[in-house]
Amino acid sequence: MVKVIIEGKEIELEKGGQVYQIMSRLDLNPEEFLALKDGRLIPDDEYVRDGETIEFLRVTSRG
Repeated sequence: MVKVIIEGKEIELEKGGQVYQIMSRLDLNPEEFLALKDGRLIPDDEYVRDGETIEFLRVTSRG
């Protein structure tokens, strides 16, 4: 299982995968969210394995 945190809300997924695959499964727009693992930014092609936690933070900008 992979633990996913989206804006503070926790869910668990049956299997991992690359970040972009997980984002697609969760209907998250990659232009709106950053992925973090162990407190560091990770690229969309990084693989998230069983037992790991990934966090998605919404990107906001102000003009």
